Amino acid sequence: MKQHNFVNELIRRRKVYPNDLKSYLKDLQDVRNDADYGQKSVSKKVVSRMLKKASHFVDLITRNIEKND
Repeated sequence: MKQHNFVNELIRRRKVYPNDLKSYLKDLQDVRNDADYGQKSVSKKVVSRMLKKASHFVDLITRNIEKND
């Protein structure tokens, strides 16, 4: 599922996941693009913040899947 579809379907329409996840996928992709293609490296502070977002995102999805099994 594309980022846009995830946000529209599972956050906005069905309200399966909290609203604060809307920006997570875009933020993570933006930082990855900066790290891969940017002129400067990404700081440890930014990487740490993105790791927390990614962990939170995966945790919420995992709990939702387990709840619906």
